[in-house]
Amino acid sequence: MDESGCGFAPSTPAMAWTSESFGAYMASEAPKFVEYVLSSLDALKSSESSSTDQGSFDKMQIKNARQWTLDHVCYRCETEEEYNHLSTAVLPAMATLLVESEVGGRPIATFKLREAILLGNGKSVDVLEVPMPKPGSFYKRGLEHAEIVVPFDLDKFVEANEALFWDLKGMTKASNREARIALGPDYNVKFHEQTLETVIADELRALRHE
Repeated sequence: MDESGCGFAPSTPAMAWTSESFGAYMASEAPKFVEYVLSSLDALKSSESSSTDQGSFDKMQIKNARQWTLDHVCYRCETEEEYNHLSTAVLPAMATLLVESEVGGRPIATFKLREAILLGNGKSVDVLEVPMPKPGSFYKRGLEHAEIVVPFDLDKFVEANEALFWDLKGMTKASNREARIALGPDYNVKFHEQTLETVIADELRALRHE
């Protein structure tokens, strides 16, 4: 169990993963991780409206996050070796690689699982992001963040929840900008305007037409 007590760190050694053991880990831990993320958002204090359009303001409140699209979850690797093992030997047996691209000086692989992970309440998630650790940086192994698509303009969404502690560095991204909220030292949630799968498809389509 990790220091937060949430228990999302895997017990399987990094190089011992098989498609069966990793699939079992995800099926067991991803629903609990997503519920932890959503429960953490439930507990956040909502902003008070100064807008005349109270209906739109209420719809954009973070307390409504359970109604929005849970786009994907991210599994962090501690080592380059674990990343290579997962991305080349384990995940291809249970998922389709959507893209592996260089971001921030290291590769990030995005997979679409052949069997979606059931989350409860009729919801599921079938996209998994796996980054290689950045050189010189340490990350704990295990599920690290979830990403949610908001059905609003991201600037207006952040403004409607301005009382929260936002990390807005990702708002300057040229593609798929994001707003992030830290959930303690080890976990976070990111908000986007489009699904990652849609962004990847658009980028690949643009490359084919260059």
